[in-house]
Amino acid sequence: MRARAKLGRRDELPPKARQIAQERKIRSYKDVLIGYRNVQETYTKKGQDGTERVKTGVRDLGNGRFEEIWEDRPVYKDVEETRTVQKPEYRKDPIYDTWISYDIDRWENQGERKTEGTTEEPVWPKTDCSPKPEEKLGETKETDPKEAYQVTLKSDKDAKTYEVKKLNDKPLSFDSFTKLKQGEKFKVIISGLGIVKGIPLILPPEK
Repeated sequence: MRARAKLGRRDELPPKARQIAQERKIRSYKDVLIGYRNVQETYTKKGQDGTERVKTGVRDLGNGRFEEIWEDRPVYKDVEETRTVQKPEYRKDPIYDTWISYDIDRWENQGERKTEGTTEEPVWPKTDCSPKPEEKLGETKETDPKEAYQVTLKSDKDAKTYEVKKLNDKPLSFDSFTKLKQGEKFKVIISGLGIVKGIPLILPPEK
């Protein structure tokens, strides 16, 4: 665990932060109304631009003759005009906040410890971490141990080799790895894509 220096607003400080210094800084600005000013603006409205004759129907005169019905309808066009409007004016006032420089203890990644092998029994690497680490400077702890196994199988039929890291789409387990002894022979099930899907003695393929 190490101490790390950071900067943040007072209301953002995480738990267990140790204040080093503080200063007032602008966090943001707010708009303050200071009055209005007259502004000329142009706008568009519909204005009548004459009329047009429109046929709206036909009237039966009752004597075998018909009469067309017409009416005058207004025609409009877009007309630009100018008007005076009041626009608000603002000033920007700064909003201050207190910013804190602080230290805080954080766990940091110190790298990996790993062991590798071919035929020997798999073992976890040794570390100098405490079995019961405390939240204090200089303390170390182990996190997220991971393991991976792989075997190489060679066919007696055509000498083709198969790298097996998974069985049934699951990582090869420690138990399966230890059952695959070097020099021993096993029957395997191979997919049409040339992938080892199952080793019946160890793990049959999924149905």
